[in-house]
Amino acid sequence: MPWFIRYIPEKWGGYIILERDFISITGIDIKKHKLFYRKEYFIGGYDYNGFGWWDSYQPGEFKDKYGFEYGEEKELMFFHLRGAIKALEILKRDKKEKLKPDAYETIMGGIKEIAKRKVDQKKEIADHETKWIVFSEEYGKLLPVHINVTIDSIRQNI
Repeated sequence: MPWFIRYIPEKWGGYIILERDFISITGIDIKKHKLFYRKEYFIGGYDYNGFGWWDSYQPGEFKDKYGFEYGEEKELMFFHLRGAIKALEILKRDKKEKLKPDAYETIMGGIKEIAKRKVDQKKEIADHETKWIVFSEEYGKLLPVHINVTIDSIRQNI
């Protein structure tokens, strides 16, 4: 898994990119842009969110639980992967700001890697379930199901 993508299933259903990691990769401090998190761009809680306040954790407790340091921020902001894609597109179109070289490709490559991993997991589950149906003969002799999925123009066979 890419270093900048974190997996926290019990809180927000999966993969996130911390705002501070996004800033370090892109080279653009989006915290300084007061209009960046506008409602017409993002949906709070769906595209981005934040951990509770820093003082609600004992030293070391956060790292033990999530695998990384909380840091110095009062509220630890992060993007869901769909929000990171939106943020990249906004910054890419912004004429005033310049992304670091390869920042777009780095983040999108990491997101595509996670998408492929999710598809592979679903393939594995579908393959197992299909074998169970065929071998159990509970439903008669059925042919395995074949599903085509396209993620970011990359065709995946399930």
